Amino acid sequence: MYGLIIGAVLSIIFAVGLMQILRKRVLGFIGTFIFALATISLFAIGVFPETAGHIHLYVSVAFFMLFPISLFFIGTSMIKESSERTLGFATILFGMFAVMSAAPIILASVDDVGVHELLAALSGSAWAIVFGIKLYRQSSLQ
Repeated sequence: MYGLIIGAVLSIIFAVGLMQILRKRVLGFIGTFIFALATISLFAIGVFPETAGHIHLYVSVAFFMLFPISLFFIGTSMIKESSERTLGFATILFGMFAVMSAAPIILASVDDVGVHELLAALSGSAWAIVFGIKLYRQSSLQ
């Protein structure tokens, strides 16, 4: 519970920084805004655990839908820049992996959603690490 809340707060900080970088690109800005909404949903997952009833399902589905959508927008905006094309394609691939992992959760066709949640979350973590390293390298060059 607290891990989700702390992770969401850190992700909001990451989203604000990302929005500063991508603000001049319409698709990047939209993707980052959707990413911020996804992190708010992640925060809500921590606030409303499974014992809270149906609201947990709603915020979980919101997160697992918004996060990949945000990656598709961010990745598409990056593909347009030749220097960021590889990372843009990687971002879209992370989003596709998140969709494939979370689809059984969203479609409610599985009873044990833990593995699917873990795989979808791992794609997000991997993307954040890769993107964070790129941002760090980019900032150290300036």
